[in-house]
Amino acid sequence: MLPPLPAVCASRRFFRRYRLCLTLLLGLLAPGIGHANIQFIYNYAVRIDIQDDGRVLVTESLLIDNQGYGHGLTRTLPRDWLDADGSLRQIDYHLLDITRDGQPEKYFEISYGHSLTWNIGNADRLLSDGPHQYVIRYEAIGARLRLARRDELLWNVVGNGWPFVIRQASFQLHLPQEKEHRGANGWDNRVTLISATVGPTQQPALLGAEGVISAPGPLAPHQGFRVHLAWPDSALAPLSMRNIKAWLFARMPMIQVAWHGLWPERDTLYLWLPFGLLLIYALIYLPRRNPTPRVFRPPLNRNPLPPEVTPGLVSLVTNRHIEYRGFAGDLLYLVDRGLLRWEQGSNPFDKQKLVLLPADDASIERLPPAARLLWQSLQQQTDGQIVLGYRYQPVLVAARKTLEEYYWRFCCERLFYNKKKIGLWAMLAAVIPLLCNFFYLSVGDTLATLAQYAFGTTLLSLLFGRLLNRWRARAQEAGRRRPLRAACCRFLPLHGAVALLLALAVSGSLISEMPAGILSAFLAPLYLFAYYHRAQPFYTQQGENLLAQIRGLSEQIADRRAAQRLDRAGAHWPQMVESETPLPYMLALDMQHLATDEQLHQLSGVCRADHDSADYGWQHLTGLNSLVAHASSTTSDRDYGSSDSGSSDCGGSSDSGGGGGGGGGDSW
Repeated sequence: MLPPLPAVCASRRFFRRYRLCLTLLLGLLAPGIGHANIQFIYNYAVRIDIQDDGRVLVTESLLIDNQGYGHGLTRTLPRDWLDADGSLRQIDYHLLDITRDGQPEKYFEISYGHSLTWNIGNADRLLSDGPHQYVIRYEAIGARLRLARRDELLWNVVGNGWPFVIRQASFQLHLPQEKEHRGANGWDNRVTLISATVGPTQQPALLGAEGVISAPGPLAPHQGFRVHLAWPDSALAPLSMRNIKAWLFARMPMIQVAWHGLWPERDTLYLWLPFGLLLIYALIYLPRRNPTPRVFRPPLNRNPLPPEVTPGLVSLVTNRHIEYRGFAGDLLYLVDRGLLRWEQGSNPFDKQKLVLLPADDASIERLPPAARLLWQSLQQQTDGQIVLGYRYQPVLVAARKTLEEYYWRFCCERLFYNKKKIGLWAMLAAVIPLLCNFFYLSVGDTLATLAQYAFGTTLLSLLFGRLLNRWRARAQEAGRRRPLRAACCRFLPLHGAVALLLALAVSGSLISEMPAGILSAFLAPLYLFAYYHRAQPFYTQQGENLLAQIRGLSEQIADRRAAQRLDRAGAHWPQMVESETPLPYMLALDMQHLATDEQLHQLSGVCRADHDSADYGWQHLTGLNSLVAHASSTTSDRDYGSSDSGSSDCGGSSDSGGGGGGGGGDSW
């Protein structure tokens, strides 16, 4: 029997209907649960005061009725608008204060794209029910339109973004010294009303006493109220620097973006603190530590090199960085002095050996300091020989690092100016503003903006630099005859400034949301380092003299080799260096292709397998360089037998379609 079954089915149908009704009820109530239930705005009064210097101060007074849960309201303003002639302009806003019922109210600002939003209210407290009076005061930068003989103001009084009814809306404009020009009806005689319309139907507004323009009735949700007024330019003070800046910002948004990125405001001056410290360091400490006397380039000097100049030092002075061929030249220098034996194979790139030979103290003392340091480092090899065919020889790696430290210390004390410290401080001073910028924008937006800026500036700087290169060269040739022109070419990076403005125009959408002065705080340390690096010579006078001797040595090697190939008489190798043969220095200068077998035979302590080919000594030197680079490398990605190639140098519109102001708001 199945009598209970109908009762069970009936109960299930009842609960299904109950759940459906409850779901529908919650769905209908959902929009009012999570929403600050502002029923309407009683009065929306806007007053604009045009200051004598041209500033536009806006005061918005909103009397709202709050019924429900909420924290306050939001006010959104557009950054772009359309003028009466249809041209697009940009405006910026500077908030002065916000009050609720006569007391300061909390708020936070959100700047996104082409709009600015102020969330007004305390996020930790709910707004009480009933009427509340909000007063928002801000400055509209660039809102006033300057024409030939008059100024105009096109303003959307309430905007089109309010989702509830505004029962009453009004607008007032006040000019300086308005009491002296007030007519019988209370209006300023200087003000001309061009239009005042409400909504998309262009319903005319009402003109009241004291210059009040009112909406003819309540404004429906998302309904705008626009006014267009004009007054003669003589009503304000003559153009000042601030007025000119506002006019330029309104007409050329690119300049406004550039000004925002380059010129700091009072609350963003902290971004310039690292650059200020760097500037003090550069002006006070650096001239004492690295004096920059006048350095001249001497002519080529064919005198023998000083005894303390080893092949590795020659390579460093010539290339301004340490190469493996310099270290190979130092090893070959010890071979020439009889402290190492170089055992070669029939193939120049076969595994070769460097065998340590016994030496007395007198021979060691006669070595230059760098060669003596290298010899002491090689003495750590227990079996007395180094096989160059194996990767990562610890003895060679340690010896190379020791020589590099000695060479850099020697060059920074005598031959080079030390520019590493100023570069480190400059990079640190440039990174600090970028880290501070992450509090305003996300990491991705910041890096994307800087990448756009860097790419655009680099491309345009190269372009303008190429165009102005000939003019700069002529100015440098003019010298003292045209000091002003030479100074302009040397110290005024005109092409860099033009490239900066064009690059800012490309990346201006995000730069305008960064703190004011962020780009100048980032660029100033880099430009200071670039100026210091360019103004101060790389070589000291002693370094220039040594470089002239090295160039003279290179020229002698090339001349003697050319004379030998032509079988000229007296084409012998002179005593150009302290060693018996110039082969170590030829290897350091990347001139081993000029070496011969006869010169290779002159090396004392060389044990080489005989072969029939003549004039192939340069291949053995190239093989030595490749094997030394392979054996002394600290990385594991260097292939066997790879040589260090390259030659050294021995020489807002609102939603209604226009108008300033505009935007709208909501509750939250």
